[in-house]
Amino acid sequence: MWIKCTKVNQQLLINSDRDRYFSPPYVGPSGWIGVYLDDKPDWKSVQELLYDGYLSIAPAKLRASLREA
Repeated sequence: MWIKCTKVNQQLLINSDRDRYFSPPYVGPSGWIGVYLDDKPDWKSVQELLYDGYLSIAPAKLRASLREA
């Protein structure tokens, strides 16, 4: 799975667990993170990455409504 994130978070994640995270081709230099979902991922971490990634690209109005909820 590829998820939008910051370049800093991308490097932190890859350095913390190279067997779980990777820099995807083409979009990796823009800060996207690849997550291997096989071999029992930590679904809470995946959920947080997806939420943060979505907030980073969602329209401002939707982002505000999600943060209020």
